[in-house]
Amino acid sequence: MMAYLIYLILKGFSIFINLLPEGFSLWMGRQLGSLAYYLDREHRKVAFQNLLIAFGQEKSEEELHAIAKKTFQNLGMIAIEFFRIPRMDIENFRKKLVVEGAGAVPLAALLENKERFQGKRVVLVVSGGNIDFTLIDRILLKGLMTSGRLGVFAVVIDDIAGSLHAVTGIVGSHKANILSVAHDRTTGDVAIGKAKVVFTVEVRSREHLASVLAALRDSGYGVRGESPSQD
Repeated sequence: MMAYLIYLILKGFSIFINLLPEGFSLWMGRQLGSLAYYLDREHRKVAFQNLLIAFGQEKSEEELHAIAKKTFQNLGMIAIEFFRIPRMDIENFRKKLVVEGAGAVPLAALLENKERFQGKRVVLVVSGGNIDFTLIDRILLKGLMTSGRLGVFAVVIDDIAGSLHAVTGIVGSHKANILSVAHDRTTGDVAIGKAKVVFTVEVRSREHLASVLAALRDSGYGVRGESPSQD
């Protein structure tokens, strides 16, 4: 009975939305999204944290909150458009749908196995789009840094054979995975005969990174520019 009541409510809402002009109904969707943004504190916090990982210090806190709110508003408009689809004519539908060739994969799978879906209602997810892999890589790296799975620090060593091997031996003995090593002999804060070596390491946690840095300090090495912060 409850399920049928919910169906009637949604059916009535769909009829009401389709009686309104498209622009006004989408405006309603944006307002519903804004309302959800202010009421749903848990998902608002999740959205902000994800944006913080993606953009870090590139955008201010106000800008990140604005992007999160805009996302909620877009979801509200998508919900409204979902209710308008059944009454949407094919020409209007085509104007709103842009998809690459990869988006036809679900349709190809259906045509190849159409006997399995004979007599059934099937919904195909039309997808496909260009992904900026450079941006994805930046997001992943920032996420690893924020979660304490990636650390960057510098160690000043004697610029002689064997010095680097000694440092990497300490890092390796604490089970930290060295991802990259960069030498800098020209920076002004390094004396002649010394070299600053910047390490990027993969660790299990902030505590794991702290143990690696502590071991280096105990061995007499000065550690600089450690990240992520240990606060």
